[in-house]
Order: sequence, then structure tokens, then C-alpha cells
Amino acid sequence: MRAGKVYEELFAAVAAAHGRAPDVRSLAPGCADTTRMGAPELVEEMEGVADGAGVPFSASSPAPRSRPPR
Repeated sequence: MRAGKVYEELFAAVAAAHGRAPDVRSLAPGCADTTRMGAPELVEEMEGVADGAGVPFSASSPAPRSRPPR
């Protein structure tokens, strides 16, 4: 299964749980802060993919200097 299909299904499930149509462009930036807490490199990857696709993406918080303790 292609990764894009997995993400489509994931965002569709999240949207259905919240009673609205899937909207990746509004959901992705909103998850960036939570993702950054455990895996800041993934947010950097999200930003890079969005930039490469020419899609605006703005995470609201700057990257921490180090990972928080687990």
C-alpha cells in the first residue's frame, strides 16, 4: 500500500471522528506541535515535503534544541 493511501485513510478517519470532511491541509499543521515534542525531525520532514510540493506549511512553534526526556 502506498504511503499516500495510508495517510488518506488516517485523515479520513480523524475527520469522520470529528464530523467533517477530511482536510489534510488544516489537520497537518495542527499535529506539528505534538509531533515536535517526540520527534522534531518528523516535523522537519513534513516541512520539507510540503516545500517540495509547493504547499504552504507552517508549524506554530520553533523546533526545540533537544528532545524532551521520555
